Amino acid sequence: VGDALVAGASNYALTAGDYTLEGEGALAELTAQCADGYAPIANQDGTYSIVLPPVANVTIGGVTTPHTDLHAALVAGKAKNSVVELLSNVDLTGVNWEPISGFAGVFDGAGYKVSNLSVNQETGSVGLFSNISGDGVVKNLTVENATVVGKNGYIAVIAGDNSGTITNVTVCGTIQITATGSFTGVIAGMGEY
Repeated sequence: VGDALVAGASNYALTAGDYTLEGEGALAELTAQCADGYAPIANQDGTYSIVLPPVANVTIGGVTTPHTDLHAALVAGKAKNSVVELLSNVDLTGVNWEPISGFAGVFDGAGYKVSNLSVNQETGSVGLFSNISGDGVVKNLTVENATVVGKNGYIAVIAGDNSGTITNVTVCGTIQITATGSFTGVIAGMGEY
């Protein structure tokens, strides 16, 4: 099953795959040689798989599902009575973020940070969320370094348009908001918080 990793052997920045461990210290060696962001998990057959660890859990109807992609987690958990909880800091460098629309769930940042948010949208509500509905909650989150560009809408780092609750949220670092013909804010472009 997959490649054999022998303790003391020379391997490099391992990414996703299955590995059989041989020799004392092989698990420590496997862990040390994982590429940034990857981690080994034990399989039932005694092998190890290297995977990206989840960045968020989404709980819907009492069932929790881990997600390795923040955008997918927020889309999956945007319905009322859903909870998205961050499990680690998330760096969005190189990602052209598509704002989450109609968010009615709970997004609990759990004290973690989303950094390097970049949103560029011609029209409409623009931010991490385009709009948060009256049932939506965003809490316990830090967004560090953000570039948000939009026009003819509601423009902000967290929510272009907010009718929900935003609490214990910090926006810091280098923040650049470029908006023309728009309602602009740092937390929300329009609405309550």
